[in-house]
Amino acid sequence: MTPSGTNLLGLVKHVASVELGYLGESREWLLCVYRQSWAHADKSVRSLGLEAPATVSWWSVADRRTTVGHLVVRMVAETAHHAGHAERVREAIVAR
Repeated sequence: MTPSGTNLLGLVKHVASVELGYLGESREWLLCVYRQSWAHADKSVRSLGLEAPATVSWWSVADRRTTVGHLVVRMVAETAHHAGHAERVREAIVAR
């Protein structure tokens, strides 16, 4: 790994996501991936607990050690942020 956290699996993840973005994703596939991600998150939180240590390799060395609870809070904020975007899209649709 490099100091920034770059690693082979991260590169594979990036290339796969870019390839999917350029070459198409079906609605069904995206919803399936989202359902899998939230099932994985739920299972992880239940089995590990909120106080369990966690590491985010792409964060700075000083900040990369955290807890599952902190990551859950970040994901709630991320979801709320994008829910606001969804509301804007809904409003645009209704206004037509």
